[in-house]
Amino acid sequence: MNVREFPKTEAGKSVASQMLRVLSSVHVRRHLFADPAPTDEATDSGTLVPLSDAPKADLSHQIGRHAEKIRVGEPQPFTEAAMTTHVGGTELHTTPSGAVRGAHDVMRYVVVLGRAFFSAIFIMSGATHFSQQTIGYAASHGVPMPGVLVPLAGIIAMLGGLSILFGYYARIGAWLIVVFLVPVTLAMHAFWAIPDPMMARMQQIEFMKNLAMLGGALLIAYFGSGPLSLDARRLQGRRDG
Repeated sequence: MNVREFPKTEAGKSVASQMLRVLSSVHVRRHLFADPAPTDEATDSGTLVPLSDAPKADLSHQIGRHAEKIRVGEPQPFTEAAMTTHVGGTELHTTPSGAVRGAHDVMRYVVVLGRAFFSAIFIMSGATHFSQQTIGYAASHGVPMPGVLVPLAGIIAMLGGLSILFGYYARIGAWLIVVFLVPVTLAMHAFWAIPDPMMARMQQIEFMKNLAMLGGALLIAYFGSGPLSLDARRLQGRRDG
């Protein structure tokens, strides 16, 4: 159906029925659901197959077969098929340039560097939570049961950092970092309760630093580990299986 003719459709036809008409075309299903090849000669010209000519069972089969391949928030490969859109029976091609493809490939490694830089502080500092010096410092700030809670905090920080570094259940690892940062920030860097202006300023800097890391952890908790990670390989294995 042509977009310009959409307002002229007879009353009673809902937008959902029009969308089903578009989805019923073999050509749209070829690009949207990654069918290996068209099953009708007419689809190569961009002609939409009416809903009555596309069996509903076949459409349901295609949707169920490829449901696991559709993931929200995950980067898709730059392919010509993935960059094809149908609007009212008109096929629009947006082929990415070589520069765009190269930038996409480079960004995959940038994500790995970002995970490594973000997780380094938690992995390295987590080990120090088992020292008597760190336990005593926490006790001086009024932390209850420092001999138990401080090493426990170190374990949480290291587990979360390693999870993000390798991209293995990184969303869970990010939430571990959140669990670590919130009480540590409030208990150890309460700059508003320090009377000395110089010390208060130093603790305010530490507080804002932890706040920035907390924001990064929340982003990872939402978006995940990204490409070149164990999570990505695990998801790919599910799709192939």
